[in-house]
Amino acid sequence: MTRRSNSLDSEITELREEFEDKVKRYADEYRLQVLIPFCRMHRVTFASGMGSWSFYDRKGEPRDAKDQGFKYLKPIEEDLWVKVTGASSLGHYVSDVDEEDLL
Repeated sequence: MTRRSNSLDSEITELREEFEDKVKRYADEYRLQVLIPFCRMHRVTFASGMGSWSFYDRKGEPRDAKDQGFKYLKPIEEDLWVKVTGASSLGHYVSDVDEEDLL
């Protein structure tokens, strides 16, 4: 790599890290302010990882707004599907909401 390429690489890396940090902070706030209260109200949990995310009912079954009786998930699913990068949505950045968070 040339000196210019090294400099450009460093600058892009710094920008990407700043962006990632901002998205992660936003996702943390969304989880605290919106997702946890929503999950408590509806007694569902949320898991994110391995490039995917999903809600789970009290029996631990994955659920989405297309399932009978779960249409109330639609507005939250729409939020979580907002694209952040080419292949990632907000839901990929939001940490899990498990049973302990519902207490």
